[in-house]
Amino acid sequence: MLNYLYKKLQYRCWHRGTKEMDILLGQFFDENFLSLSDTELLDLEKFVISLSDDNLYNCFMKKKEWPVMISSRLLNRLIMYSKNIGIKDSK
Repeated sequence: MLNYLYKKLQYRCWHRGTKEMDILLGQFFDENFLSLSDTELLDLEKFVISLSDDNLYNCFMKKKEWPVMISSRLLNRLIMYSKNIGIKDSK
């Protein structure tokens, strides 16, 4: 794991701007960070955390497509996470 990214990603996942996104992305990070590959960590930083709260919410709700550059493994993790926590509109 890219150790230098851990604290940065943890902070940015838990401090999004809206409480809902803090909880959604923060819990995803806490549940998955140990098993994320270096590529997934970089994708999380570049393509997920960089999204606005509105765009991120819309991706989870299938109202907007996830960034095409995101790795399929990370995308699958995000989709499974949203299903597991009960987001009904997710894939």
